[in-house]
Amino acid sequence: MNLPIALPALVAVLAAPSAAQEAVEPRPALTVQSSSADSLLSPPRYPDVHAQSLFIVMADGTKLAADLFRPAHDETPVATPVPLV
Repeated sequence: MNLPIALPALVAVLAAPSAAQEAVEPRPALTVQSSSADSLLSPPRYPDVHAQSLFIVMADGTKLAADLFRPAHDETPVATPVPLV
């Protein structure tokens, strides 16, 4: 498998939900604990994380489970494009 080609294809599938994906029960919002080192960091641009579990149906009918984590404000995912690592 050629990873440079396969990875962008997987990212495109995960970033744009389609009819082939089934919704799974939503998870509660994640929280981050603060520490004394946080005073040295810039404030977070997106204070919340929206977590979504879903199934991606492959061409042969196999379902792959995936967890999608997106930046959020008030538990609502942001609509603007964000960098992906």
